[in-house]
Amino acid sequence: MKNKNKRLPNKIISGLFLNSLRWYLGNIFSLNLEKNDTIKLNPPYLLIGNHANFWDGVLVNLFIKDPICFLVSDEYFRKPLLGWLLQIEGSIPKKKFFADFTAIKEALKAKETGRIIGIFPGGNRNWDGSTEEILFPTAKLIKMLNIPVVRVLSKGSYLTYPRWANFKRRGKISYSYDLILTNEKIQELTVEDIYREVTKSLSYREYDYQRTAMNKYMGKNLAERLELFLFLCPKCHQIGSLRSRGDILSCQTCGYEVKYNQYGFLSSEKQHLYFDNPDDWNQWQISWIKDFLEKSIKNGSQETLLQDKGVNITSIIKQKILEQVKYGELSLRGKELILKTDTSGALHFKLTMIKGLNVQYNNQLEFYYQDELYKFNFDNPSISAYKWYKIIKLYQNIFLI
Repeated sequence: MKNKNKRLPNKIISGLFLNSLRWYLGNIFSLNLEKNDTIKLNPPYLLIGNHANFWDGVLVNLFIKDPICFLVSDEYFRKPLLGWLLQIEGSIPKKKFFADFTAIKEALKAKETGRIIGIFPGGNRNWDGSTEEILFPTAKLIKMLNIPVVRVLSKGSYLTYPRWANFKRRGKISYSYDLILTNEKIQELTVEDIYREVTKSLSYREYDYQRTAMNKYMGKNLAERLELFLFLCPKCHQIGSLRSRGDILSCQTCGYEVKYNQYGFLSSEKQHLYFDNPDDWNQWQISWIKDFLEKSIKNGSQETLLQDKGVNITSIIKQKILEQVKYGELSLRGKELILKTDTSGALHFKLTMIKGLNVQYNNQLEFYYQDELYKFNFDNPSISAYKWYKIIKLYQNIFLI
């Protein structure tokens, strides 16, 4: 019986779409191809890559003739136009950070119909230009599919459009498509061996590359919304006090100030420079928060660890937006996340029961709680969802798991 796959792409519309984007993105970014092992490779095969730019799914397809069948967050399928385009491309919706057996079945169908399947194994667009920890189920899927695996490594994609940024920047992105696993090799290796191979092949830090390359990434207001990523001042250690304007990031509490330049580095003419790039700053702030949490718990502190006003929550069940559940002040205290309102009391979320915690886009916090998806949005565009995500994850990892 002939297999029917509802996710086969419309090749005419897909071709027009990709050609239009080739022209559009080619005028924005300077795209460079270093190597392409896919030229002599016939589908089906699996393409894995590092994920730093909003346009990565399209950009890596620009050097491949056939449309790639990406596993994509189900959030994007809820957007009318984007969801339609993803369906045209034959993409597969997947719940983030969950074992989604429906998505796995669709990936197996895509293999049977000779598709190129695309995955970003970090599960998320990264914040700092460094590859996220690879999700172990990726290795299981590779073993299950048993098709060649191509690693595409992009260099410069983070600096052209950092996740926290309001605007794209014009600059160079280089791509290398390398065949890292053949069918025969996959059969020989254990799942653990495959995981190590994938982790090694995708290991990459943008700022290590940029220190040597020193490519320019030009644009306007280069630092705007950097506070969505960098939330802890290195001088006064105040959380959530940083604000950006133009190319400048400064602390509203102590006045510490840095400039973000066209190379993606930080500088300061008048003050001590604690970090010359956002990646190192982020590593420090995570370490500082971890130490702070450990001391707070050890001392038995019951104080509020984090608090922001002007937060609204929307609940979603089975892909449908139901209602704005609550609006008020969000706080993290003890082992609970609490949304307090002026009119109807408070919502309490036990940290032990929060699943699938992540940030959508660059500033929407979401998680599953008792099988219901909750989305948190902030009235103030400078409030960092990444701040909430990291602090909750650190709390869970250190004390609750």
